[in-house]
Amino acid sequence: MDTCVDFAPEEYIVTDDHPLAGSSRNTLRQDLVQSLVRKHRVVIFSKSQCPYCQHSKTLLSNFGVKFVTVELDQVQEGNEMQTALGEITGVKTVPRIFINGKCIGGSNDLSSLKKSGQLKDLLKDV
Repeated sequence: MDTCVDFAPEEYIVTDDHPLAGSSRNTLRQDLVQSLVRKHRVVIFSKSQCPYCQHSKTLLSNFGVKFVTVELDQVQEGNEMQTALGEITGVKTVPRIFINGKCIGGSNDLSSLKKSGQLKDLLKDV
């Protein structure tokens, strides 16, 4: 079973005639991040060559969890999305992992949750 679903950026393109087109780009990126987090139970904001990101994706896959991954180095406005993540979570580094709408942190945080047994509890309803 494939547990990772890639983010489809074309779903979130804001054209000149879009109702949000007059909003600041920063607000749009924050809205995009928050929309993804609301829409999907588990979201990882990642970079494709990051070993910490890969570790997190592997760990969640081993739990059999279906998640959406947003590879910030492969989407058109990835840098802006990463800045928005920093503004939303207070941390700009990747991975940024959200479970049930809440940022649980990065790779080390995910590993700590696994070690303590809390990750299993967080994922039981996913």
